Formats: sequence, C-alpha cells, structure tokens
Amino acid sequence: MIQASDQPGLKTRYDRFTHLSLRDSILIKGWAILIIVLHNFFHLIYRVTKENEMNFDPARFIALITETMPHPSEWVQGLFTYFGHFGVQLFICLSAYGMAVAHADATAGKRAFFVSRLRRIYPTFFLAVGMWLIFTLAWDVAILHVSLADELKNSGKRLLDVVKVALGIHNLFPDHGYPKVGPWWFIPFILQFYVLWALLGSRVAAMSRQMMLAIGLAGILFNYIVIPPVINAADVNLLYSPLGHIPEIMFGVYWARYGLPMSTGVVLAAAVAFVLSSLYDAAWPLHHIAALVLSLWAIFNILLINSNKPERLLYVFGLYSMPLFLVNGFLRPPFKAMALRLDTWYVDILAATVLTGVALAAAILVARTEAYLTRSIGRPVG
Repeated sequence: MIQASDQPGLKTRYDRFTHLSLRDSILIKGWAILIIVLHNFFHLIYRVTKENEMNFDPARFIALITETMPHPSEWVQGLFTYFGHFGVQLFICLSAYGMAVAHADATAGKRAFFVSRLRRIYPTFFLAVGMWLIFTLAWDVAILHVSLADELKNSGKRLLDVVKVALGIHNLFPDHGYPKVGPWWFIPFILQFYVLWALLGSRVAAMSRQMMLAIGLAGILFNYIVIPPVINAADVNLLYSPLGHIPEIMFGVYWARYGLPMSTGVVLAAAVAFVLSSLYDAAWPLHHIAALVLSLWAIFNILLINSNKPERLLYVFGLYSMPLFLVNGFLRPPFKAMALRLDTWYVDILAATVLTGVALAAAILVARTEAYLTRSIGRPVG
C-alpha cells in the first residue's frame, strides 16, 4: 500500500489517518452513528428545514441559513437535521475502505466471503427485530391503548418489510417506505455492496489511481444522468442502493490503496461544491461526495484535539454502531411525542439526549445477548 505520508510534499496534519488504525476506525464510526441517531430524531420534530438527502430542494438549505442560524436556540435541532444524515457517507466510505484492506481478494472465495458477512449481520438484526416487536407491543397496547388483536395484525404487515430488508431487496421496491428496524440503507445497502464486492472487489482494489478517479467521476455522472429518469419511470430511487454512492465507495477504496486524498485544497473545493449542490439542482450530484470530505475533515479535527473523555464516548458508540443503527428507530416514539407536545427547544435537546442514552443501552443489550447466545450455542453439552 502506498501511503500519502510516504510521498514527498504530501505530509499534512491528517497523516495519522492515512492508514486507519482499528481504534480510529471505531472512533469515526462512533461519530457517524451519533450524528445519525440525533439526525433521525431531530428531523422528525424540527419544522423549519429538512435535509437534501434522497431528493433535492434548495429551500431547505436557504431556510437553514436564513431562518435557523439567526436563532441560537435552534442551532442544535437545525444543524443535526440538515447535516446529521451524512454519517451515512462515513459508513459507506469506511465499509469500502475496510473491504479494500481486508478483503481485496474476496472474488477468490465468493460464497465463503458472503456467508461470513451474513453471519456478522443477521444475528444482530434478528435480535433487534425481536426487541422491536416487544417494545412496539408494549408501547402501542399499554400506552396508546391499541387492541392486542389490531396490534398483532399491524405487526404482521410490518414483518413483510422486515422480510424484504433481510433479503436485501427492500430499497428496490417503489414507494417502499421506511423499515421499522434499521435506517433505510443499512441491511439492503450493505448486502448489495457485499454482492458487488464479491463479484468485482479484487479488480476494483487493484485499479490504478486514474481508473479509480475515472469511476468516481462516472458515478457522479450516473447520479446526474440515470437516477432522475429511473425515479420518474419506476419510482425507484437508486440513491438507496450502492449504485447511487459510487463516488463515496471509490473514495474509500482509493484511501485504502493509495492513501488519504485529503488536503486543504480538497477540503476547500468540497466546501464550495457542498454549498453549490445545496442551492442548485445541476450541482446536486456532488452533494454526497462533498459532504463525505467535509465530514471526514470534521471528525479528523475532533480526534486531533486528543481529549480523552470525548474519545472514550465515541469509542463506545463506535463499538455498538451496528445494533444502534437497528434499534434507535423504534425507540423514538415516546421521545418524539414528548418533544412535539411540549414544543420547546430545551425539551427537544433533552429528549434527544435521553433517547440516545436509551438507544445505546438497548444496543449494548442486543450485543451482549448475541455474545451470550453465541457462547451458549458453541458450548459442548455434558
């Protein structure tokens, strides 16, 4: 592997991240999942602006600047609403980076590679589904006074979404809605990414710099040329799939193969591209890759402060990032109801903080339950 710090003239303050340590990878995951959990809550209760994530509207960014920023009491809600979902880009990039480092030769054993990935995902996913069913029954029946028969009927309908998610096809259905367990992309996106990596991973990881950059640019053109007509024709948004995030994937592979492509010039160009892509439809295909660069710049600078307490907190969030993805959504209703009812900025922040703590505790419970069951199943009888 060629690292940026090994090349003349490329030494920067980000050399620590040229080749990620396991700890730094976990810390970045911790930051990503934290801002996603907060985004998932705030964007449901904050009315002033929304995010330009899966579709574009310049009024959202204009509202953030002209209506949110003049009111400091709304900064937390507004900033996490508009920017928090970009933690997804960090996870996409880190997944590609990890695959390029550890599984560049996945095509040599496609079946074994894919099965090993499923074994890491499905136990946590199905435990989270079980927790969702228990929590939903308790909340809807005991608090909302839904009849048990109606709740079981509704849960049966929702389980169809769970099946689609488990099969990795949920994001390919028109008007698919959002599954109750996990955010839109986690299971289907990752499963589809693993399939693509098993088929093409070794070739991608062995590409030259120029070819990786060319594919990244082709991904931007794909988002500009292909995604809009597919939405119009089939009501399927390919931004819900790996095909809509080729630039972020190639950024991660390039990072693993040739070193971190980060400099002051790159960050400034990303900032300009991000503003333009927040305001103009023609520039919107640059939105996610620009946000990825800015998100990495933000977390790198946070980690370079070398403050032990924030790092310890981010490390815990990073360790439990996968179950946190899966459980935070169905735990939101009580906190959302409280925030909407009281409609006060400090209640919003308090509700988000408590929800985050509860979601972390639930994620730890899921992870430890999985570990216990794994040990028990593997324990010899007698």
